[in-house]
Amino acid sequence: MKKNLLLLFLVSSLTAFSQTTVKQPKKSMTDLGINLGTSLDNLGGFSSGVDIRFIPISTQKISWTVTPGFTYFNKRNGGFIILKSGIMLPITDRFYVSGETGIGFFTEGGESFILSPGIGTSSKNLNFSLRYERFSSYTSQLAFRLGIGL
Repeated sequence: MKKNLLLLFLVSSLTAFSQTTVKQPKKSMTDLGINLGTSLDNLGGFSSGVDIRFIPISTQKISWTVTPGFTYFNKRNGGFIILKSGIMLPITDRFYVSGETGIGFFTEGGESFILSPGIGTSSKNLNFSLRYERFSSYTSQLAFRLGIGL
């Protein structure tokens, strides 16, 4: 199971990377994120977490993201160590839609495939987003993320 999830994560990362057009590259970006959310099925309760989002490749049309982090669910008395990869597509100069896939390792044992679509807005040093996050084997959540540029 772990090998299949890891393989799926790597393939989605490579696919996103290979489809990136390299026109007018921008500077790579990194931000530190604080996440607050709630479980949508009452299995996880409230959630909180931290992550670091790396954007190593960014053009005017697409940005590739890599996001490691940790999310804690209070009703489960445990959390997930998370590694996600995905893309951000700008809608306007300040608003974007995003999609990430990845893998999460539950601190009490087990792993889960993660699917995470979202919408957000960003400025020079701040990033605010709302996302739905599905942990395939455990729960789903709706979470707000505040990212501060490093």
